[in-house]
Amino acid sequence: MNNKKSIFIVDAMLGKIAKKLRLLGYDSLYSSNMEDRELLRIAKQENRILITKDLPLTAKAKKQQIA
Repeated sequence: MNNKKSIFIVDAMLGKIAKKLRLLGYDSLYSSNMEDRELLRIAKQENRILITKDLPLTAKAKKQQIA
């Protein structure tokens, strides 16, 4: 069984979710002014799960095979 906690990167429009994840003890990276390109780079580099409601950003993440 894998006991490693998931780590997240949260899009600017979902700051409340980032706060709740942090309260629950999850590593959740959030910045209200981070560009999509930077979000994707960090998600891929640090193996983070991207949380977003932005459909174009979701499509870019899928294209780059980011979780």
